[in-house]
Amino acid sequence: RIPSNILAARLKELQAAGIIRRAPRSRIILYELTPYGRELEPIVLALGAWGFKAMEDPRQEQIVTPDSMAISLRTAFQPQVAATLPSTAYGARFGEGGLFIRVDGPTLAVTRGEGPVDFAFASGPGLHRLLSGELAPARAIETGVVEALRGPDDLLSRFASTFHLAA
Repeated sequence: RIPSNILAARLKELQAAGIIRRAPRSRIILYELTPYGRELEPIVLALGAWGFKAMEDPRQEQIVTPDSMAISLRTAFQPQVAATLPSTAYGARFGEGGLFIRVDGPTLAVTRGEGPVDFAFASGPGLHRLLSGELAPARAIETGVVEALRGPDDLLSRFASTFHLAA
């Protein structure tokens, strides 16, 4: 919801600073972080974890996108917990978009799209209640905060322990 002229100016500033670069792909232009820009990742994730403590349910007019959820999942990822669990692939649908989430030991890969998964689910803004521990996995399914689409429901418990931020 940012005016296009302001967005264009900010993107140019970030390019000039060497933080992002244009990455033309097919008919659209994408922006990606440079190696210099990637150095900001731990800072951004730490700020996300800090802000999570004050986060409430999104307001009606707010939009939750797969991209915003990807950042939330990267922020909530617990590599020390994941290292003790079997490798698992999750499919997560948020509105019209989806994420393919692969946890392999302490390594996390989150990409847009689909792939072969052990457990697939659909959710919305209420997913933060599961990530905060406010809502138990079984209760998240019972109340419709999470809809199990494919795979055993008990894998939602594994997901919740792998992605957890204390509020």
